[in-house]
Amino acid sequence: MLSQLITRLSNNRIAIALCNVFIMALPISLLATFCNLLEIFVFRMEWLSFAETIGSIGRLTAHIFPILINIYMAMYLSDAHRLPKSATIACSLAAFFIVSYQWTFISVVIPLPNSFAVALLSAFIACMLINMINRIKLMHVDLSSSVVDNSLKVLLCYILSLTIIVCVSSFVKVVLMPMLSQYQWFPVLNPLDFTDAMIYEFIRSVLWSFGINGHNILHTYKSELYDITVANIEAWKNNGDVLNIISANFYDFFTGMGGSGNT
Repeated sequence: MLSQLITRLSNNRIAIALCNVFIMALPISLLATFCNLLEIFVFRMEWLSFAETIGSIGRLTAHIFPILINIYMAMYLSDAHRLPKSATIACSLAAFFIVSYQWTFISVVIPLPNSFAVALLSAFIACMLINMINRIKLMHVDLSSSVVDNSLKVLLCYILSLTIIVCVSSFVKVVLMPMLSQYQWFPVLNPLDFTDAMIYEFIRSVLWSFGINGHNILHTYKSELYDITVANIEAWKNNGDVLNIISANFYDFFTGMGGSGNT
């Protein structure tokens, strides 16, 4: 039963698209990680100016990663549905930025969208809408028509798709979210609890079995860890509390060390 489920998921077009997208973006992720490691090494060598430059490059690369995910997903889906690639990417990217700013999914370090879920969903929904609208006879691009007519059809198609995405997002935010906010839809994980750490690692391993980097999908929990670390450092400076250093890959070390919260 489990093997059949895994086989179906492995053959699912959406799962294949996600795998391809993250594989395409893997070099960018490795580049950001390399810059962060190099920053630590250079800082220990006391080359402070060079360390700051390398660190800035690593952080900037990490923050543009969701944008690249959105572009890669739009590229893959445009090829799959035989849509104009440049216009599809532009529509998907515009939807990603508008929805992210609408829902304040913006990094506090650099004013760029930072939600991987929104990056993937905006690209997927934009391409699906464009593909559906393009099938309408009135909106379909005809090779026998003039270039001006086809360009106007393409422009109208992408404007209509973007308008639908923004209107639906606004409706969900203004109307549905106040009603749904009273329910708890996602599990609340305690970053310092061993059982919750195992749950995190299990989900991450399942995603990785499909070639998806679970840390990128579950980055909201890592953001919570970062906030806890910042608050703990401030408490250590101001009140002398015990210093609890939690890195971005905390759960990897957490489970390996048997769940010790203090390092």
